[in-house]
Amino acid sequence: MKKYSRLGFIAIIGLLFLLAGCQSNTDSSDNNPTKETTKTTTKMTVEKFLNEVDVKNKALSSIEGKHDFEVRVDQNVSSQKIESTVVFDDSQLIKADILFDTKSQEGDSVKEKFIFDSNNKPEIYHESEAKGETTKEYTSTNGEEFYFHPDYFDVLENIKSLKDDLMIEDKGDVYELTLKNEEISLISTFGEQYNLSLTGITEDETEKSLTIHFDKETYFLKDFSLLITYEGNKGSLEMVVESEYSNWNKVDENDIKIPQK
Repeated sequence: MKKYSRLGFIAIIGLLFLLAGCQSNTDSSDNNPTKETTKTTTKMTVEKFLNEVDVKNKALSSIEGKHDFEVRVDQNVSSQKIESTVVFDDSQLIKADILFDTKSQEGDSVKEKFIFDSNNKPEIYHESEAKGETTKEYTSTNGEEFYFHPDYFDVLENIKSLKDDLMIEDKGDVYELTLKNEEISLISTFGEQYNLSLTGITEDETEKSLTIHFDKETYFLKDFSLLITYEGNKGSLEMVVESEYSNWNKVDENDIKIPQK
């Protein structure tokens, strides 16, 4: 099926990059030497955990998200913030209210709002505000699938693809995943969902980190943080991607409405 796409982070990627030009087992015993007990705790593996994430997230029907993206190349900074409220039916996006706030390295600001309702005709409302002017339009998907990046379920698939390259730690109310193999490519893994790319340097020249938290009770994705940095004779780079999710399965889909013309 064709897809009607609205990519997050598209407005600032044009500057990427100017660098080209510039638990274990435990034993316990009491004071009676003739009596011994052994307690065994099964260690959670990343693969087992992600399989459970896959099962538990089939119950996800709605979510709110906040996504921040900032790229600093030398002294030039571009950023984008996204606030999203989305409703799913069997992992398929059926309603969405999405706000983009983009600032270019030149200081220009663009705000865009998309409201999508698969049961409405037309299905999409788009409002854009730039340089003091506001435009509004209504469009149809013409039978194509509507989606935007980062897509929650696609990000989960990306994370699952790294099962051999992550380590897991119980942090109390969350499970934390971090990189154990820094040789893997974060650009290749998450590039489509966050529209990441590098020009003028290779990822092997960068320092990088990835931290992901899942709610311990629900196994829903709670937050995602990716950092890529470079400092060298080609200049400096800092790329920060942060996503936070909340209000799982508590969104009132009746609050997502396309304005009347």
